[in-house]
Amino acid sequence: MKLATKPNAKLIIVAIMHLLTDAIGISAILRFADSSYNFLFFDGSIDGVWIVVIYTICSFGLQPFFGLIMDSVKRYTPFLYMSALIMALQSFMIVVSPLLAGVCLGIGNAMFHVAGGGVAIHTDDKAWNLGVFVAPGAIGLALGMCFCDTHHTWIFRGCMLVMIFVMLVFRFRDDEYIVRTKKSFEDHKGERTPLLPFFLLLLAVFIRGFGGSLPQFSFSVGIGWKIGMACAVAFGKLIGGFLSDKIGINRATLFMLVPACFILAFGGSVPALAIIGVILFNTTMPTTLYMMTKVVPAYKNFGFGIAALMLMVGSYFAFAVTSMIDFKWYIFLPVVLVSAGCIIISEFFIWRKNNEFLS
Repeated sequence: MKLATKPNAKLIIVAIMHLLTDAIGISAILRFADSSYNFLFFDGSIDGVWIVVIYTICSFGLQPFFGLIMDSVKRYTPFLYMSALIMALQSFMIVVSPLLAGVCLGIGNAMFHVAGGGVAIHTDDKAWNLGVFVAPGAIGLALGMCFCDTHHTWIFRGCMLVMIFVMLVFRFRDDEYIVRTKKSFEDHKGERTPLLPFFLLLLAVFIRGFGGSLPQFSFSVGIGWKIGMACAVAFGKLIGGFLSDKIGINRATLFMLVPACFILAFGGSVPALAIIGVILFNTTMPTTLYMMTKVVPAYKNFGFGIAALMLMVGSYFAFAVTSMIDFKWYIFLPVVLVSAGCIIISEFFIWRKNNEFLS
């Protein structure tokens, strides 16, 4: 099938699968965490919070591990199929314990994110690919949380099975991926990783995870608002990659992230301004992922995975902080400015290494 050879077609497919993966994962875990859910071979009770925590740790914490594996074997298609099947066929979890269910779904989620990220990374040497891939995840999470009843989860899983069939029809193969990853590895074999931009980018991602988990909106938090805010997050990630490619990373960071910190700091309690601030705040998601692939060019999937891990660490740190102190919107001012500084300084060092600014 001719369309199968077009990288953009594969990118769109894995972007849709990203939405479904996150929707299936969070909806299943929320159901499993419900004390009224009956497991055939589990007789006892467990705090549902621990199931969610274990799922989240596996989903994010295993991504660097799977990234290293994919960088080593230079394959992503088998991992796409395996992860999609784990998420689509999670009904078998009713015969196991809730903790094992969280681990299995976390493994499937982590595996898919890195494999799908590999498709985005190697579609073209641009940030917009990563924006297209990561954007739908926020919508998937919102849908999964809002519609976690059995009826809707079957719809999510059915759609995932359809997408697996689509992958088969479109003949997903690793041929071009193998060529690109081998060339990237050979070109940068033995090259030292620039530690300063590497850790600055990890700090920027940590701050984004921290800042993204801080807001405690005092206005409406109904289903419509949650899905609308998720769409704002997705839109920010989507346009962030395009803007970085169009005007350059430094300009995009200054034009988007700096206004975001002031809007959220002084207008975050106003719904319309909060949405604008959230859009601008999330524009750096694909940018930092793209820059990480430049810092560790021989291990791009690992770079993608470790950035995801830092996102989780930042989120948990935010939960810890907000449990100890009252949230104030002005916290965004220094937090986001530091993140912008990390990105701009990292871009300078990457430019010095490659003799060209990223655009």
